[in-house]
Amino acid sequence: MKTNITILTAVALLVAFSLNAQVAINTDGAAPHSSTMLDIQSGSMGMSFPNLNIADMSTAAPVSSPKTGLIAYNTNGTTGPGLVMWTGSRWVTFELQGTCWSLTGNAGTSVLTNFLGTTDYNSLAFRTDDTERMQIRADGVVTVNTASAFSFSTLFSMASGSNTAIDGYTSGSGDAIWAYNNGTGSGLYGRANNAVAFGVWANNDNTSGTGLIASGNNQSGTYLTAGSGISGAGGDGIYGLGRDWDGTGIIGVGNDGDSIFTLVGGTGGSFTGASGIYAKVDDNSTGTGVIGVGYNVSTASTTTTGSGGAFTGYQGVYGKGISSNGTGVIGLGSNGTGYYTYANGSGVAGTGYNIGIYGVSTNTTNSGTAFGGYFYNASNAYAYVGGKNNATRYKILGAGSVSTIVKGVDDQLLT
Repeated sequence: MKTNITILTAVALLVAFSLNAQVAINTDGAAPHSSTMLDIQSGSMGMSFPNLNIADMSTAAPVSSPKTGLIAYNTNGTTGPGLVMWTGSRWVTFELQGTCWSLTGNAGTSVLTNFLGTTDYNSLAFRTDDTERMQIRADGVVTVNTASAFSFSTLFSMASGSNTAIDGYTSGSGDAIWAYNNGTGSGLYGRANNAVAFGVWANNDNTSGTGLIASGNNQSGTYLTAGSGISGAGGDGIYGLGRDWDGTGIIGVGNDGDSIFTLVGGTGGSFTGASGIYAKVDDNSTGTGVIGVGYNVSTASTTTTGSGGAFTGYQGVYGKGISSNGTGVIGLGSNGTGYYTYANGSGVAGTGYNIGIYGVSTNTTNSGTAFGGYFYNASNAYAYVGGKNNATRYKILGAGSVSTIVKGVDDQLLT
């Protein structure tokens, strides 16, 4: 029977060649279809292509000078197996129905067995306009518009020229960008390397919006209803560190100012405005508005009834009037509405309803000098006021002549 089929096939082939210059290979002697040069038909057999071991799809080997369109079956275990075709510059694998990703989508896929990617240690590139736009590297790093990741460790890197690298947008109650870290790093890290660039830029277009809200110590974020640039909540709301020897921890500018002022020696905070610093104690009758500690003192001292400011140090408060008639420290008591200063300037000027300046000595012994006030002149003239020297009490005690406007019985000035 096999011999008869072979003879019939040969006869049919010869007839086809002689009549139509077409080839038909079959078992029933049917003529080739009019649209084909080679018409192969069988109900129980297929067609076999030459087997080639193609180790490198980018070279023609093992075929020497192959014709474009040459088809073979690749038996290599790494680049194959499967049908391949030579395009003129490389071998490409045939996309067979059911084993490839369709341009209109696939059905019946499984994430356990179906995937886009490579099965060897090679990266996967995505292109548009024949230009690489994204790459999933063999080490798992994803890069967008850059062939390599940035210098610091990252799993995702995106590069841009003049455009925004990442743009997050939401119109609902969600977060445009949400970053979370459960280790020792940062939830969101921003870095810049240009004098006019910013590591992190936060802006709120609403007139009552807050630019940046930050919370620590597992605290909920809080903000001002009128809005602000930064709102911080935590065990410590905002922490600022100036690392240079003359650095400033926090710099604040108010009243829409365009200049900042800092100390050459550096400070924890520097504030500029119509009023540099405004501090108020709310709902606390014993609170202090501003507490200052100098001389490396570890404990602050405050009044039990509260005050606008309490300062502790080698000198508690230092005040300097820089003009020739300036006043170093001005004090106003008795809930007054106006204060008075000496026209030619003074170190201290005190104003009160009953007493302008009040001084107390707490020494109750009968030894030593204890006076409420002490006044001194650079010419070594001095006067103690309101106290005692050992056990003797004095209204005024000091060195120098006594000047008075009180006259005696003989109309002379008492001295």
